[in-house]
Amino acid sequence: DLRGDRDEERRERRQRREREKEERATGNATTPTAPPTQPTAADERSTSSAAAAAAGGGAEEGTSPQPASAAPADEDREDLVHRMRSKAKDYIKEYTFSNDLEDVTKNFADMAISADIQSRVVSDLMSWIAERKESERAVCYRLLILLAKPSTDGSPAPLTPDAIQDGVREFAEYLDDLLLDLPKLKDIIAQDFIATCASEDAECCVVPEDLIADLKQRCGAA
Repeated sequence: DLRGDRDEERRERRQRREREKEERATGNATTPTAPPTQPTAADERSTSSAAAAAAGGGAEEGTSPQPASAAPADEDREDLVHRMRSKAKDYIKEYTFSNDLEDVTKNFADMAISADIQSRVVSDLMSWIAERKESERAVCYRLLILLAKPSTDGSPAPLTPDAIQDGVREFAEYLDDLLLDLPKLKDIIAQDFIATCASEDAECCVVPEDLIADLKQRCGAA
């Protein structure tokens, strides 16, 4: 559907931007250093066999085993992000009907989203919530913040404050790109997300003032 196509386009733009950032960080130094000695024929056969095994038998002869193993790892990570994001969307949708914070918190906790992808999931949810109905957006954004706060019984929060902050920062970085799909996005963020953060108790809000100030500036709401 249209929303699925938009999600796919966003993922492609995100991956392209991440590759560009990674290349800048490494200085494009991707050429491997030449080995000190010439490999023997036996070594070449062993390397080719290892590469074919790592790729499930589909790699061509002479292919280095490193790229064959790296690509599936990236694909597995993207698949995990996609599955976690889909579940999170379903639970948030349920919350807009039930308003059962305890139930949705338990559902998110049961997901056990790994720390290394939490910010990605948060960033994606930020843009997805912006496309929800006007009556749901502030409720969903508030839920996102509440999911990073420990429960009254002392149980750890399903999301970490760092994940919320990093996810919001990542979302802000792609804000202009997302305007292509949602021209009113800046107004929505100012009216729903920033206003929700401002309404939270300053001592327990997981979104710091400097990040809110940055969002205000980006949205022209400063």
